Amino acid sequence: MHLCMQQQSCCLPGCVGSANLTLCLLGEQLACWAAGEQQRIGMARLFFHKPKFGVLDECTNATSVDVEEHLYQYAAQLDITLVTITQRLALVKYHDAELRLLDGEGDWELRQIIK
Repeated sequence: MHLCMQQQSCCLPGCVGSANLTLCLLGEQLACWAAGEQQRIGMARLFFHKPKFGVLDECTNATSVDVEEHLYQYAAQLDITLVTITQRLALVKYHDAELRLLDGEGDWELRQIIK
């Protein structure tokens, strides 16, 4: 069951309409959401389940910087350890270590992040 913004392209048979949201009962209907909305839903699922750690692969690259900051701060409040795969240097401040894959041949190094 998923919530999606009500749009003409998202009005699917079997969906029940409400004020600004459509409750989609047809399984994985994420196509009606923008990338940033999909990423926020993924993070909401992480917060709901409250695991000890989460592996995040480019999970905030389509969100704004302020939303990204709130998401990472909230994960820290919930004491969720995050392993993040990203190209965004702004996320370094939310981590203690960096694993660098060096050459595509299996060489790597682990660096401590000094804050």
